[in-house]
Amino acid sequence: MAKAGGIDPIDFGVVVIMNLTIGTFTPPFGINIFVGRAVFRTPLASIYPGRLPFILCAIACLRW
Repeated sequence: MAKAGGIDPIDFGVVVIMNLTIGTFTPPFGINIFVGRAVFRTPLASIYPGRLPFILCAIACLRW
């Protein structure tokens, strides 16, 4: 569909992957948040501030 719409498939794939990456770090389906909580046995309140640099980096890469 992307190719039919005049979008390069590689560019489309990069955008999709970056959006999925942002989705893994943000609620309500932030699987990385819950995996980190289970592995390190820390409360969610201490994990939320630590994810901000990763989200900002992913958004910056997406906007590039």
